Amino acid sequence: MGFFTRLPGLFGRGSEDDPLAGHFTTQLVEVLGPELGGLRTHVHDLAPAVAAAHHNLDGAIARLDAPVRLSPEDWRADPLVNALFVSMEELTGFVAGYPDIAAFFTSGGTERACFLLTASRREETVLGSETDGQFLRRDVPQTVVTFSDHRCLALAPDEAETRSRLVGLGLDFLAMLAAEAILERRRRRAELNEECRTLAAKLKLFERQMHGFASAFEGHEALAGKRAEAEASLAAGQTELAALRTSDSLAEAVGLARELLTTPAESLRFERMAMDVDESGVKNGPAGHGRHVEFAEFVARNGLRRAAVLASVERRLVRP
Repeated sequence: MGFFTRLPGLFGRGSEDDPLAGHFTTQLVEVLGPELGGLRTHVHDLAPAVAAAHHNLDGAIARLDAPVRLSPEDWRADPLVNALFVSMEELTGFVAGYPDIAAFFTSGGTERACFLLTASRREETVLGSETDGQFLRRDVPQTVVTFSDHRCLALAPDEAETRSRLVGLGLDFLAMLAAEAILERRRRRAELNEECRTLAAKLKLFERQMHGFASAFEGHEALAGKRAEAEASLAAGQTELAALRTSDSLAEAVGLARELLTTPAESLRFERMAMDVDESGVKNGPAGHGRHVEFAEFVARNGLRRAAVLASVERRLVRP
């Protein structure tokens, strides 16, 4: 049974008909605090946007290829596994020593675990050598591809459950981004309130300085210029603050969440990557030496990228 098929009834009155939206709003309230508990009454307002985001996530996860097996045998035979780990020792060390994998097998009787393997991809140019007919060419610029910082996500006994969990984690990721946007709006409003109070006080200060002893140290024009600058800043701050006060906090939170959900690709994008690499990680090397590999990359809103493939591992390869 998948993650989202277990949601109905978990989030209280008002969410039974829309378990996805109920889960999404519960995530927001747990982070933002009880003052936004009224979000639970807006489940139906968010339901279409949540359903659309869920559909997009489900489609993206469905496009991931079938799991690769992580084993010494597959490191030798599978070009993608070979490319993901620079050596067999790196692969076996990851599988045998990753705490979440060990905990998964300790807690259950399954002989196989499936998960999303992610890694940071790096490309750098080095000077290497290559054969050109009967000649050996040296100092040839080559692009070497390496993968590091391997992590696993959504461990499950089988592929279907891993995919289901990934969709759920993706929706939770969007909920946290929505919470972050709401918190940022709250922070900016408080910041503007303080800035406007300070600028209003400065205007009074400059006005008194222009007609007081301070004018003996600074000319009237200099003080007038400071006052004009403060007036312009105050007007701009008041205009921005007025825009942030156009709705109550609940309506604003719903609007920000809906806006993020309707443009999920701006927050989490899935790209298909394909390249030819040889056993040394050289990309697009001499014809006949490269082996074709394909994988996904997840791109976050801040530009961070992670290579991602579904993977499986057997209990026998994990340290007892």
